[in-house]
Amino acid sequence: MKRIVAFFVIGLLALGILVGTGANKYKFEGLEKVCFVTDLTHSEDENSVISGNDVYITVGVSEAKETMGKLDNIKGYVLYFNNDCDKDKLLNIFLDYSSDEYLVGNTRIINGYSSKYSDFRLVDGKKYNVQVAFSEENVLVGFPMILTGF
Repeated sequence: MKRIVAFFVIGLLALGILVGTGANKYKFEGLEKVCFVTDLTHSEDENSVISGNDVYITVGVSEAKETMGKLDNIKGYVLYFNNDCDKDKLLNIFLDYSSDEYLVGNTRIINGYSSKYSDFRLVDGKKYNVQVAFSEENVLVGFPMILTGF
């Protein structure tokens, strides 16, 4: 089920839209690349980094849909936006609600929940499945969290 939901969301992101009622509801300006986190069953190539039992595969937006179709056991993914993106719009699209917010150095982190991603963790009675980081260089949106570092 997680693979189907992730495929749906990333497939639409790769096309540059998130469909609401059949029309283009949101346009994702500033989306630069996508990182998929999966297990070691995938071969290493120029787009991948192995860390422990995970493989991080980072591709451009135009390659995201094709790459995702080749992957099994996706554990999460991270969307990389440039700093020119509409930050309020991203929060409105990806967060149903935020659970907490804090600073790590100069990076603003927001944890929360999104109904667009089916998996979640329950912490102190709150659902968590999305993390957003606003840094000086870019904006990251991670499901279920940013697994690549900020």
